[in-house]
Amino acid sequence: MKVIAAIPNYNMRKGLAQLLPGLLTEKFDAIYVLDDASTDGSPDYVEKAFRKVRIVRGEENIGAGANRNRLLPFLSGNELVLFLDADLELQSEHFVDKIRKWFANPKIGIVGSQILTKSGKPMFWNYGSAMSPVHDYRVEVYDAVAKQTRRDSTAFNTIRQMALANGDTYNFEIQYGRPVARKVGWVAEGLFAIRGNLFRKLDGYDERFRYHADQDLGVRVKTAGYEVYFKPGITARHLEIDVRGESRWDEFHEGQFLFYQKHWGMSREVFERLLPPWQ
Repeated sequence: MKVIAAIPNYNMRKGLAQLLPGLLTEKFDAIYVLDDASTDGSPDYVEKAFRKVRIVRGEENIGAGANRNRLLPFLSGNELVLFLDADLELQSEHFVDKIRKWFANPKIGIVGSQILTKSGKPMFWNYGSAMSPVHDYRVEVYDAVAKQTRRDSTAFNTIRQMALANGDTYNFEIQYGRPVARKVGWVAEGLFAIRGNLFRKLDGYDERFRYHADQDLGVRVKTAGYEVYFKPGITARHLEIDVRGESRWDEFHEGQFLFYQKHWGMSREVFERLLPPWQ
């Protein structure tokens, strides 16, 4: 089965210049850069500097999830697709062999792998439980308390055990331990692989989401009869180049509302009332 790489891009010329040379040494059958109407000249740069990379140009900016859907017309269904953010620094090799091994089990539809923060620590957004209003509110409380307590304190261990017992969050094992291979509800969209035929069947991402598209995709993958896994065989460091600026938190909460509305039937009035007071 073919294995291809796809990189959504918006004004990431510098990131692409660092990422693509290493990616081209891997045995991918094709590498695509999906451009979301960049204004920094990155599509032209890639076209000239990396002739083996295929550029898919978008005429308007539609967001990271919807931009990934620009790959759909190029999929035959007989491939595995590795999506990578443009501001990743590769820490691993032999990607293609690992990806093929991940999908030897026909029940697995999507696999996420390990993203590190710029400082080299596991990013808490690597994977998680399926979103729900009750669980997510508790996660906000856990995280707020954990940041104010020592790791060897009774309070810290109490909330860690509560989170584990309720199945609310894996952030404690990710941030304070180490990520482990497991079946999960969703994986981070910055570094994951998916079956091409499944991505086509789902019509890709729900394009309304600019945040929480990865959680929505996880639900739909499971509904389609496949499993979602995290496997830490590939590692990349996130250089944390921010192109969203002040709109980031507005888009974060709008995506959260869309998820609750779509999967839980929640009204906007109820959502606004449920937001934690510190947000």
